[in-house]
Amino acid sequence: DLYQDDMWIYLDTKAALRVDGYRVADAENPHYRYVSDNTDVVGVDENGNLLPVSAGDATVYVYDGKNLAACRVRVIDDSGTSFRISAFYHSNFIYPEYMAECLDYMKQANIGYLEETRTYDRNGNQVCDYMMFLCAERDIFYSVCDPIHEDTLCNAKNEDVVLDIIKKYENRAGFGGLYLTDEPHEESNSYANIAKIIQNYNRHLTAHLNLLPDGGFPSWQEYIRDYCAVAGTPGIRNRYLSYDNYCFLEGGGFNYGVYQTLYDMRKVGLMYNFDTGYYMQAMAIPGAYRVSSDTELRYNASMGVAYGMKNFKWFVYLTPLEGFTTGIIGPDFKPSSMYDGICTVNRRIAEIGLILGKSDAIEVYHTKAVYNNPALPDSFVLTQDSTYDAIFTLYRSYEDGQQYVVVTNKNYRPNGKCTFSLRAAADLASLEVYRDGKWETVSMQDGKFTEEIAAGDFALFRLPKGYDAAQKTAQSENLALNCPVYASTSSYDFWSASENAAYMLTDGVTDRGGYMAANSNFYRESPVLTLDLGSVRNFSRINLYGLPDNAKKTAKNIRIAYSVDGVNWTELTDVSEVGDKKELTFDAIDARYVRLTLGTKRAGLGEIEVYEK
Repeated sequence: DLYQDDMWIYLDTKAALRVDGYRVADAENPHYRYVSDNTDVVGVDENGNLLPVSAGDATVYVYDGKNLAACRVRVIDDSGTSFRISAFYHSNFIYPEYMAECLDYMKQANIGYLEETRTYDRNGNQVCDYMMFLCAERDIFYSVCDPIHEDTLCNAKNEDVVLDIIKKYENRAGFGGLYLTDEPHEESNSYANIAKIIQNYNRHLTAHLNLLPDGGFPSWQEYIRDYCAVAGTPGIRNRYLSYDNYCFLEGGGFNYGVYQTLYDMRKVGLMYNFDTGYYMQAMAIPGAYRVSSDTELRYNASMGVAYGMKNFKWFVYLTPLEGFTTGIIGPDFKPSSMYDGICTVNRRIAEIGLILGKSDAIEVYHTKAVYNNPALPDSFVLTQDSTYDAIFTLYRSYEDGQQYVVVTNKNYRPNGKCTFSLRAAADLASLEVYRDGKWETVSMQDGKFTEEIAAGDFALFRLPKGYDAAQKTAQSENLALNCPVYASTSSYDFWSASENAAYMLTDGVTDRGGYMAANSNFYRESPVLTLDLGSVRNFSRINLYGLPDNAKKTAKNIRIAYSVDGVNWTELTDVSEVGDKKELTFDAIDARYVRLTLGTKRAGLGEIEVYEK
């Protein structure tokens, strides 16, 4: 018997077959022979280690001269990044005979990921393994809540607890990550540390944490940025930063506050190199939210595209028992009135994700300023002569620099189709539009053209290769200004605003605010800060500032190193005492990252500055 008979692995991950038992009693000291029936997909060595070669399916066998066992192995290549479409959560699972059919509906709707919040059904039965089996049969990823989750995982005091849970499900078909509850605990960075452990262990796994929207905590900027500072890893693309906030109110109203959180989440994601995601409304709650129409469902997804979201998460899959009218699947376990609209929207998201999946929304504007979102400037590469309310987004590929423009029609009423009169920048000689699955050249006359956009939908334009439409901003002499600083721990506790958050290390304010490390068991060594300048820069001076009015907590005995790639480090200098300010000068170096290892656990800094001279 093998511990696993069905595995999903990625091209860049490792896995091994593990013999777990025998059906006969005379298997003493067996010699195993391992064989793959498709070595073009996956090989296997004499110790059962799998050697992924290319995407596809194979069967790997283990034979001891008498007993034979097999494992189905699927090798996945996710290098062609696209948007993720998921659903959250099954919640009222009580009748197992309905679940297979309900998951078939989800698969037909192009939903490839199920986020879970519990392991048991309404009768207390543990159903995690059963759900993973059903999802794996349908090529659906499943987010696990371990049975000891609520008592142990969220209050875990060290890395071993988290890794034990991950390893329990490692390489199981369909396993895609762990779900964390949405209430912070006393340990200031438990969620952020868990997310970082999961990502550093296997970048394909996701730590699902339902963060709150803008205003959810006394200082949302500290709350969200310190989460990223601790959960993120410099130099790599970090997994999803997501939250929930719903817009279609009962009685026909619209929650305009969603625009502020979308805008702020996008900015934080860009700063810390996080892909972003959000929960889209597919439910109704009496007294709060209405059942979304087809055009409202479309606009909900279009908002995600307009703000650079990468993970589109429908809330909610099955109809919860706690006061909900319906979800994607109604209380009768049949598709609700929203199902067909969601299927249509998901096909559109999946198609566009293949184009924009490796691009970031670097600029977002509304035709009229709204909730912290700026108004469309006259200097933008596309403007309109018409007066329709819209969102204009500039995307840029983080691989080859290719740029795109998304124009989103904010009119989501059934009769909201609009013909936009658009004008291109004077130096834009050509433009393409994505229509019916292919790129078409836009016919412009004197830089003007029209584009019909359905209610709540968007149009996608591609700028000529090499054309740069990004807003030009003045460069500060301080190379570190507003750059991300990743932290091994943070003392921010979510429950009150403070002046000790990681992002304050580069906010340009030297006489107040800063960073304070937490004495956390998640990081057993001295606290580490890693500054990312965004690209390789040449510099010869670093200024460090102590914590104002808190000299006893200012870091001492700091070791400073630098790196071009975030992997290979060179020691630069040591600092025994910072005081109010410490200026460090040295021969000019080229580096992207600066690492500061603090000499004491409970210590901090007020500001980090970096200068060419």
